[in-house]
Amino acid sequence: MFPDYASLSAAACAGSVDIVLAVQKPIEARRCLILSEPYYDADFVVVGRASDAAHDGEPPRLAGKRIAAEAGSYIEQVSHERYPDSVFVRAHSLQEGLRDVLHKEADVYITLLPVGDYILSQPEFAGLAELNRYRETESGVRFGFRRTQQALRDGVDERLNALPEYARQRILSNWMTIGPIQPSRPRRFI
Repeated sequence: MFPDYASLSAAACAGSVDIVLAVQKPIEARRCLILSEPYYDADFVVVGRASDAAHDGEPPRLAGKRIAAEAGSYIEQVSHERYPDSVFVRAHSLQEGLRDVLHKEADVYITLLPVGDYILSQPEFAGLAELNRYRETESGVRFGFRRTQQALRDGVDERLNALPEYARQRILSNWMTIGPIQPSRPRRFI
């Protein structure tokens, strides 16, 4: 277990990790890892205080706002490009970033949709809501492998591509969600 994305990336680059389960093309990891084809693709979601939700249906403007994102993540990198006039609050975990929003140290937190759905189902974050969602061109989640493991990467890609769509969806449904999670049916991410 690693405390944050930067620690995981450093361990992967040092060869201490064989497979990284969720990589979104971070710049620093590309030097050390070869990536699989995307195995999951999701929208990005902007999570903020429920009281800040637009009542006119328009998504909030984030220029100049305080945006929290996981330090060193692909989401942080592309958010800097998308919102160059914003102030970035570097969070070391999802929970830390959302607590920053709750405590008004950040205005919003940006993450992947299923992660947002999961965390918004937790009682601690009941005052937060999805404010907007959007698609990035490289939002696919991939496996990362040490550069010396190209055969393993190729084998994983081959087997994933050979899965029928129904089987892929069944596997993903065990740990990814579609839509908000109902508190009466709690789920865990593995």
